[in-house]
Amino acid sequence: MSNDRVEPEPLIESSNERFDSVSLGNLPTLITLLGHVFLMILKQTYVNIFLGLSNCVYMGLILYMQSF
Repeated sequence: MSNDRVEPEPLIESSNERFDSVSLGNLPTLITLLGHVFLMILKQTYVNIFLGLSNCVYMGLILYMQSF
């Protein structure tokens, strides 16, 4: 039982240290968060453009095959 109680304490301390580092360097984490969001939006738009182009090519192939 005593071993079970001792194990969670280092986890709590490490999480507090991480929180301190985040609060100290708040601006860089905010910039990286915005960068991640921007990259996700950019990736989503590229995926949508790629899907749209592949859909157009697919429809073009179907129409091309039907013309014969």
